[in-house]
Amino acid sequence: MNEKRIKVLHIVESFSSGTFDFIRELISEMQEFDHIVIHGIREDTPPDYEKLIKATKFIRIKNFQRDVNFVKDFFALIELIRILKNFTKENLIIHLHSSKAGFLGRVAAKLLKLDNFVIYTSHGASFLRKDVSFFKRSIYVLLEKVVTVCGGVVVACSESEADEFKKYGIDAIWINNGVKDYSNILEEKFKKEENKKIIIGNCGRIVHQKNPKLFNFIAQKFTKNDEIEFLWIGDGPLREELSSPKHKDHRVD
Repeated sequence: MNEKRIKVLHIVESFSSGTFDFIRELISEMQEFDHIVIHGIREDTPPDYEKLIKATKFIRIKNFQRDVNFVKDFFALIELIRILKNFTKENLIIHLHSSKAGFLGRVAAKLLKLDNFVIYTSHGASFLRKDVSFFKRSIYVLLEKVVTVCGGVVVACSESEADEFKKYGIDAIWINNGVKDYSNILEEKFKKEENKKIIIGNCGRIVHQKNPKLFNFIAQKFTKNDEIEFLWIGDGPLREELSSPKHKDHRVD
């Protein structure tokens, strides 16, 4: 590791699905920095993640988990503090990914006086979840508000998400999620296609946040139209909500 290069510490509990892809793309496009990924493991974390992400180093936090668990969260905080103690302020950026890492990471950085070097991206604020109770969402809001005293810049993934933070008095800026520009490739492909069928697609895990039921409902309205195809790229626990005897081609297993 080159000590003179900027070191970016990516701290992430939600080390899977869209957050995983975001980190992979970000690191791939910013190879002029040294990237250290401090992460948890989920059931859907790719087993070959070290080959998929061009990071300088990976450090696992054993007590990272999604749900609030005061005992495990406390030990995860201790693990995180011990790791961060090995880094100096010089040429350092701490990027926190997901709500759990955002909370524990800001607390750890504050305790170690590294809070001036922190960026927090929630990748979907926990208090916006619709699959948990109102009480839980209220707790998530409270935690987000309390931890703002620990510093750090909140960078939302969209303008609408930034607005949701601001509703609760949490200052936030926003940078839209993006993908590489494949327009030239697609344009060339469509030039060669004689039958230009319209494909309406969605790419992501089949979970509550993606509203597969609505996608399926819309797809069924076009089952008699052979010029339009609905395509879902991904898998997840709610895959059966995309099953329909009238329309089978809008899901990719």
